[in-house]
Amino acid sequence: MAAEFWNVKKFNAALSSGEPFLVDFFATWCGPCKQMAPIFEEFAVLHDEIHAAKVDIDAEPTLAQTCGVRSVPTFILFRNGKEFARALGAMPLRKLEQFAGVKQTSVQKEEAFD
Repeated sequence: MAAEFWNVKKFNAALSSGEPFLVDFFATWCGPCKQMAPIFEEFAVLHDEIHAAKVDIDAEPTLAQTCGVRSVPTFILFRNGKEFARALGAMPLRKLEQFAGVKQTSVQKEEAFD
């Protein structure tokens, strides 16, 4: 499943559900965010066991502020309606999978982050 763009309403509904989800807080003007976009999308397609959401901090500033996002990209993993973990900055798919606690894909592309 592809990553979805979320607003406050979708975010609050996900919190209430208790289902695990990973949010990519990004900005359209951010270079590392642009670098992460295809990686996050690949993560979303490969891992349908966890919802993958994108929040544009300029379109949803209140949501970004509520979540304490001060730099982008910021990735926040939510479990049982609460923040479980947070990571800052661009990373390869393998590290994003480790962060989210999902099974790593068997085929790993060479990535220029390490």
